Amino acid sequence: MQLTQNHINQILQNLNLGQIEKGLQLAKNLLNTNKDNLQLNKLVAYIYSMKEQNHLSIDILRKIKKKFPQDFDVSNNLGYNYLNEEKVSLALENINDAIKINPHDPTPYKNLAEIYLLLRNFDKAESAINLCLEKIAKQVNSSLHLSNIVRLKVQIFLAKNERVSAIDFLKINLNQNFDPELLFELVNVDRDTITNDILNKAKSLIKDNIYSSHLDRLNKLSPLLFFLAKYYEKNDQSLSEEYYNQANTEVKNIQRLKVIVFQKRFKSIMNSYNSIKDLEGSSPQRGTGNLFIVGMPRSGTSLLESVVTANSQVFPGGELKAMNRLYDIFEESPNTNLIEKIDDMGREYSDITSEIKGAHDYIVDKMPLNATLIGFILKALPNAKIILILRNPWDIAISLYKQRYVQNITFAASFFNIGVYMANFEAIVNFWLNHPSIKNKIYKLKYEDLVNNFDLEQKSIYQFCEISSPYQQKVRESHFVRTASMNQVQGKIHKESIKKNAFENGHKEFLDAYYSQAEYWKSLGPSITYNFFGYFGQKG
Repeated sequence: MQLTQNHINQILQNLNLGQIEKGLQLAKNLLNTNKDNLQLNKLVAYIYSMKEQNHLSIDILRKIKKKFPQDFDVSNNLGYNYLNEEKVSLALENINDAIKINPHDPTPYKNLAEIYLLLRNFDKAESAINLCLEKIAKQVNSSLHLSNIVRLKVQIFLAKNERVSAIDFLKINLNQNFDPELLFELVNVDRDTITNDILNKAKSLIKDNIYSSHLDRLNKLSPLLFFLAKYYEKNDQSLSEEYYNQANTEVKNIQRLKVIVFQKRFKSIMNSYNSIKDLEGSSPQRGTGNLFIVGMPRSGTSLLESVVTANSQVFPGGELKAMNRLYDIFEESPNTNLIEKIDDMGREYSDITSEIKGAHDYIVDKMPLNATLIGFILKALPNAKIILILRNPWDIAISLYKQRYVQNITFAASFFNIGVYMANFEAIVNFWLNHPSIKNKIYKLKYEDLVNNFDLEQKSIYQFCEISSPYQQKVRESHFVRTASMNQVQGKIHKESIKKNAFENGHKEFLDAYYSQAEYWKSLGPSITYNFFGYFGQKG
């Protein structure tokens, strides 16, 4: 099929209408007969990147770069995809290639800042984001969304413990452009800096905004509602909850989430593990130096990371996407040699984390939902250590509901969905714990025990992880995380997040959903008492 501009326009129209698969299929069909067309290759790679299939995007971009080594987009997008795969050397190589090709474009400097933030080289991250802002200032029209750049610089300020600078920078940018995203960022950094004038402006925007689409409404309205909800938490709980309810309704309206997708995924993981449970990889020592902190989101994984990394041996890797990505590749791979697939999974994860941790002995991956992959982790990385943190489920539910999660934690916008998900989570964790060879390799910890008996738990955790360097309290209190938990993690450990009293109207909805979904899992066996690991009263 001969490629024409009409074909390109049709693909772009499909993408604009959200018809991603239709656009991809047309682009791939055209690529079969136009293999060396630069524009078409870049477009297919872009669509794969949209679908978070970075490895497929990389395959295309690597091939086309050999033919068009001086194309800026190819090098920059290749670097971006490697960044999303957390392959830092390859990301740096390609982003620096892009800068050499066009040193005036701000985009690669933003990607560079992201890499150095991952590596916790905060000075280099700051230099890169400053260069990005300088390039934007010299351009009439930049493709970059300025609020994303501002928020990234704020994160770097906070990483360097420069909170006042972060606040001032946000206020300067809000004065120039009253962006709802920056407003939401400001209330999370420092609620006390919010004035009546700012509050009134936010309320006026809610009243007067005109929206061009459902997505435009979500992007403009939800951050304003979450902003007001967060602001009123301390002095008007009822009004705060009302705003949280409105905000999450907006999220639900755009998501139209079917929570059965999680049930299906967890069942698929269990069935897949049963096919490899008796197999062993070829490298029994692989995983040495890899520490995993797993649990429900908002269960205390960030606090626990701040404890585990408060020494000279352990690098805080944050929430790495690698393990979930590698599991998906494991399932998609046509290779029928399961031992080879296990080895490939472990080898690539080890390579990624070894590069990130540098000279440190250990690296922590605190992606909470790695809990769903515990068995696969221990097959691929037999010598890894896993800490499972548990927390009062209603405290988790409230905390989830108060966060502005749209894409990354899609079930957080309703107590019904959270309840269903928790039953699914309990089912798959119990599936792992029912295997003695797995259970014996997991350190199980309750959040409440961590904050109530800190000294004892800290020592036990270090003993389990074989961390020999001394615990440093000041390092823990200044720990930086790129999650909603940052303010709770830094400073002294407190007990304010235990047994929360809020959203009473949602409590029954949450419990009914949890127990209803638990009945489904009980019907499949084995016989397990569903009480969220002992937090609920005995039921069923």
